[in-house]
Amino acid sequence: VFPQDAGSRIVYVSSAGTGSACTQAAPCALATGLTQLRSGTTDWLLLKAGDTFPVSQTISLNVGSGVTGKYTLISTWGTGARPKIVSSIPANGGDTSIFFASGRRGIAIEGLDFSSTSGQIQQNDFQCLNCQDWLWENCCFHNIHRGIAFQGGGGRGARVTVRRCVGYEITSNGCNNTNCPQFSYFDLTDEWLFEQNFWDDCAIANSQYSRFCYFQDNCGPGVFQGNVSGRSKGDGSTQVRAGGKVVNNLSMRNAIGLYIGNSGSVVNEVAYNCVLESADIGPGQERGRGLHFNGQTNCHHNIVYQNRGTGWGSVAGIYADGASGTIDDNWAFEWSRDPAQ
Repeated sequence: VFPQDAGSRIVYVSSAGTGSACTQAAPCALATGLTQLRSGTTDWLLLKAGDTFPVSQTISLNVGSGVTGKYTLISTWGTGARPKIVSSIPANGGDTSIFFASGRRGIAIEGLDFSSTSGQIQQNDFQCLNCQDWLWENCCFHNIHRGIAFQGGGGRGARVTVRRCVGYEITSNGCNNTNCPQFSYFDLTDEWLFEQNFWDDCAIANSQYSRFCYFQDNCGPGVFQGNVSGRSKGDGSTQVRAGGKVVNNLSMRNAIGLYIGNSGSVVNEVAYNCVLESADIGPGQERGRGLHFNGQTNCHHNIVYQNRGTGWGSVAGIYADGASGTIDDNWAFEWSRDPAQ
């Protein structure tokens, strides 16, 4: 539910829209609809279900409610499949984005599908710098180098939620160990929540640094719960380097099931996770870890099953890397390991 304040607009757009009425009876084009949104309001921009909206240049989002708990909403109207926003933005030698925002607060994205036909390396669906109070819910991201890049950009981001989203075939032309596809990349961001998302198939084979989700250690601790991920071709499903609460997740066929770091200011809770079939990344990049954590951590009621990795010094079902805290009531089945660990 996204409540609106008095005087807020509802702007309707469709792929065949013309004119400037932007009503459900006479929807306008996406470009026109975007100009109808006002900063500091709870305006809604609604895209017609089942329509496809090509994007050939970056869209700057210069809107937002400006307050915590209220949102400028970009979502859908009508019945049918999620509206598709498809990028054909060409490479420019650096990062490109379908949507770009800097210093914006209070934006929700709900029920949309994002992809790219250009296959460009270093292209984001969203790049957000120094932004706060953002929500993505019930969205689909695919055939893109990176879905969400949420970064400090000279400040710090805060209060970001990604909920019930799907990501698959996260890749791009020419991706490698230097330019690695990821569903999300976060740095200098506090109070983040990822819950009930599903990710499958990330990057090209043997691309070490590709992960579904990567939270830099300069982020604040967050919550990562109820997510399902499988077949990351890089160094793990998710790396929560800043630490936090990592519970009720399922990781399948990832080189490292879950990595949890620690910024030193939090006691991690790693609990009720299930890791199935850890493996090597590729030749010369041996892995095989279920749960890997450091710092102050309470690790309990996790299951790791069936390691297929071969790496010396890296094969461990549960690897407490210089960690303190408690490890209780965990189960490991068919997990070969380095005797030194």
